[in-house]
Amino acid sequence: MIQIIGIKGIPIIKPGDKIAEIIFNSIQNQSPLENKDIIVIAQSIISRAEGRVVNWTEIDPTPEAIKLGKELDKDPRIVSLILNESVSISRKGQGKLIVELKSGIICANAGIDRSNSGGNDLVTLLPEDPDKSAQQIREKIKEFSGLDIGVIISDTHGRPFRNGAINIALGISGFENGLLSYAGKKDLFNYELESSIVNVVDELASAAELVMGESDEAIPVVLIRGYKFNIGNDRSKSLIREKESDLFR
Repeated sequence: MIQIIGIKGIPIIKPGDKIAEIIFNSIQNQSPLENKDIIVIAQSIISRAEGRVVNWTEIDPTPEAIKLGKELDKDPRIVSLILNESVSISRKGQGKLIVELKSGIICANAGIDRSNSGGNDLVTLLPEDPDKSAQQIREKIKEFSGLDIGVIISDTHGRPFRNGAINIALGISGFENGLLSYAGKKDLFNYELESSIVNVVDELASAAELVMGESDEAIPVVLIRGYKFNIGNDRSKSLIREKESDLFR
């Protein structure tokens, strides 16, 4: 049986906070950690802990940002932040920029978010290296507990051709494979599957969002217990489709 447990009592995270210790203590107070548990952590508290919070009203926009801002009817200061976080623009329109980040992630507006940032003039930027952030938390919690666990840093993203956003895995640590392949297995009618691949870490992140919520629920950490996985060192790069096989870029 898989359990999805919202961890309560996480305080408002500030830059420099010892986030791994805070998360571990909060879990221990509610549902003590077990081997091969999975901790899903909202990106917003990682960004705040790592100081990835910016006052967007103080940005001096670049000429390119001013031009794009007029084209998109978007504040050029926000556009400047988006461009600074990105390596390329995949699509633009309807007030949005779909960009590729330095980490390889493709998302709208570089994942820059005003919600849960800590102030009206503040925005959070995505962690610079979400896999490294996940690994550091995982290693610290293993120091505290001696347990092997999985860690997912999640964020809410939209998808081509689908209304509504879902949580995805920005960074992962502790998983042998973030993708589960069914190639070579038989279906109900004895047909051998050739290319069925499931993104299990995205599914786990989405499951966690059912408990996290998106407004004032104040549950940025979720514990998933009972999902079977192998411990390993896969990274989120494996989740990103290669450009040559991506029909949306």
